[in-house]
Amino acid sequence: MMRHTMKLLGQQARRIQPSNIAPTSIRHAGTLVSPHRNNSALLLRIATAIDQKTPVVEALEQWKEQGNQVKPSDLRCIIKKLQDSERFSHALQISEWMSSHRVYTLFPEDMASRVLLIDTVLGLKEAERFFETIPETMKDYTVYTSLLTLYTRNDTTLDKAEAVFEKMREIGFLLKPTPFNLMLSLYSPLKRHDNVNSLLSEMEDNNVKPDDLTANHALSVYAAVSNIKAMEKFLSSNQRIKLEWGTCIDMAKAYLKSGATEKSLAMLHRTELRGGEGRCV
Repeated sequence: MMRHTMKLLGQQARRIQPSNIAPTSIRHAGTLVSPHRNNSALLLRIATAIDQKTPVVEALEQWKEQGNQVKPSDLRCIIKKLQDSERFSHALQISEWMSSHRVYTLFPEDMASRVLLIDTVLGLKEAERFFETIPETMKDYTVYTSLLTLYTRNDTTLDKAEAVFEKMREIGFLLKPTPFNLMLSLYSPLKRHDNVNSLLSEMEDNNVKPDDLTANHALSVYAAVSNIKAMEKFLSSNQRIKLEWGTCIDMAKAYLKSGATEKSLAMLHRTELRGGEGRCV
């Protein structure tokens, strides 16, 4: 029976490999302008400039010289669309153009967006340098969360991530799940069971309700260290969460390793019911 369960685990694990995930990135600048929506003329001008390999800043300057108004809300929308289309360099150029024109009132969200853009285009060190230039009055939750995002991508910046998280704790920014989830994403691959418990306790103390991402990270860590008791306790107290396939597979493996073959099979059965939708029931 155990051999049969292990075979099922292997089959289910292969069904969630990255190769089965369809790419969703948008490559062509023309896709910035949707045929189904009446996007602004400025957005069309930007898309045309990109296709013609004309600097987007020149397109903005020409737009202004022709007597057209450039609204900050339009620029923010364009930056977002460029990011979604993986035109990060162009998005950064527009973000910098906004800052160079003092007529625009910038918000912390603008700074947060640029931190991420600079990292993508120029690298982490440049993003760090830019963060240091941001006035303290502008460094709100969104700005610190952007910096934490950069530091939690891998364990080489673990110390920096923990320092930023501590700073957010001191300021009082740990009132939403995202910072906790970012730290959990860093601790999970490292199987840092104690750190996960500490984060979950702090969330409870701060009255921050775990979301689906929190739950999947926590359960995967508990499964990785075969802490069945903690895994089941967390699952029973968060019954409305949506489990990812990978989490269910991890839990099934943990059950099998502990000798609970029937529970392992039951967890595998939950992955089969959704028929490849990426979640289990």
